[in-house]
Amino acid sequence: MKKNKKQKRKERKIEKLAKKAVLTTTDFFGITEKKKESRFVYNRVKFYGYFALYAFLSIITCLILAPYAYYRMCELRYNNTYISNKKIVFRGKMYEVYYQFTLGLILAVVLLFLLNVFKLYFLNDVLSHLPDYGKNLVNAAIAGAPLMIITAVLINRLFVWSIRNIFLVYDDSYSYLKVSYLKLSIFKAILSAVARKIASLITVGFGEPLLLVIKERYIVNRQFISNKRLRFNGHIYEAYSWFLWRYFLIFITLGFYYPIYLHKTYVWITMHTYFIDNENKKRFLF
Repeated sequence: MKKNKKQKRKERKIEKLAKKAVLTTTDFFGITEKKKESRFVYNRVKFYGYFALYAFLSIITCLILAPYAYYRMCELRYNNTYISNKKIVFRGKMYEVYYQFTLGLILAVVLLFLLNVFKLYFLNDVLSHLPDYGKNLVNAAIAGAPLMIITAVLINRLFVWSIRNIFLVYDDSYSYLKVSYLKLSIFKAILSAVARKIASLITVGFGEPLLLVIKERYIVNRQFISNKRLRFNGHIYEAYSWFLWRYFLIFITLGFYYPIYLHKTYVWITMHTYFIDNENKKRFLF
């Protein structure tokens, strides 16, 4: 009887250790997630369905419904987010996103037109006065200019607009002026976006998790929601365990895995995002 009891205890202990090892491994690779103070809580299957629907609507309407799709995805993401156990709400208006998109699109078209005029009428004259290495630099800058323009006046505009419309559902502070914003330099943000694109191409995807951490540290550590400052404490090694194999799954599945990758990105970024105390507000972490 004593031997049986000891044997049962050993078996239970081994079972507990095995379960712990399995959970630790699955958490490490992002297959399962423990409940955190900060979390994105939305069903993965529903997320996939809505993302596919909005992407389809945007494509078949030649981007006419792209602002609507972006608005709905912002609602879906932020209305299902908790940061430091505080619920977040998205209060953007539909007409606002269409205004931002239209204005950004007009600016992008005008700037791309002016760039084309410069290439046609002035570029040859400029290149004729430069040495070979100077010509290569100018050509490279011209080739990358459309991406910089679209990032600056369209994508960045929509992103900043969405951040300004995220608020706490309730707040225990006494300030009546609840402001959400990003304390960013637009020029630095554009350079950062272009640099990440170049680095992603150079590293053939292997640098993607590192670039994700750099991006989120830069953005989140300069973000305020309802006057409360955020910080990001995600680690590079964890980002690689979560995202490297998933990033290559996007290509293996010809893009069909991307919505799940995006869902996992929201989960991981949110679980590493927290509000910081008032006395630490002036501290930059990156």
